Amino acid sequence: MAPLGDAVAPASAAAPGLVVSFGEMLIDFVPDVAGVSLAESGGFVKAPGGAPANVACAISKLGGSSAFIGKVRTRRSP
Repeated sequence: MAPLGDAVAPASAAAPGLVVSFGEMLIDFVPDVAGVSLAESGGFVKAPGGAPANVACAISKLGGSSAFIGKVRTRRSP
């Protein structure tokens, strides 16, 4: 049996690939005042969030190739 190291191509030989993130994309409500909870602040700022979406964005900003796959549901009437 070959050692594990022999079965793995060195990083320099690997071609850059596409990183695909699967999951949620959401909006975080961030207090507009530092150091207080959302309940204690006078207002909030909407910020894009969701770990899989953030990972895809970060990889792209660093020059990598990324994609995001998720599902957004339309709001139902009450």
